[in-house]
Amino acid sequence: MQRQWDVEHEGRTYTWVRGRWTCRGQVVPQAQWLPLERRLVDEVKARGFDNLSLSELMDVAGLFTGSGHWALAVGVLERVLAQDAGNAEAAVTLSRAYQRTAQPEKALGVTEPFVAKPTPTLLLTRAAALCDLERWNEARRTTLAAQKLGAGTEAEAVLERIRREQAREDEA
Repeated sequence: MQRQWDVEHEGRTYTWVRGRWTCRGQVVPQAQWLPLERRLVDEVKARGFDNLSLSELMDVAGLFTGSGHWALAVGVLERVLAQDAGNAEAAVTLSRAYQRTAQPEKALGVTEPFVAKPTPTLLLTRAAALCDLERWNEARRTTLAAQKLGAGTEAEAVLERIRREQAREDEA
């Protein structure tokens, strides 16, 4: 299977390849992607995942997360980690998908094997899961560690969330 998918929509063939849609050699504006993504999700589900490489599975996961199909992304990313337990990118993306599907314990747990080799993205993903679990002090420490590794505005947003939530708790 190739890393591109074709879908028919309104009499035209659209191609999804490497994170974008094209039609007749022209890039399709992002504002027009939603119906194409829906068609592609149906196509990918119909084809199944058994014949996809790890790279293709990650592409499909990117499609699902990018189009808000978080539950579908969870299934694909779990499959990636089952085949490649050391795939930190998949673990971070799966953690985010778990967060989006209200599974903060799983979101935190899936990143555990990678704590020994932290990246800013990994730490911020963990911090967000810790926030969801209302473990504010751990979330703050994790976010500060991410900042030391070069995390920028996303770290500031997490710290602001922590400040806001702790202020609410103090008022209660």
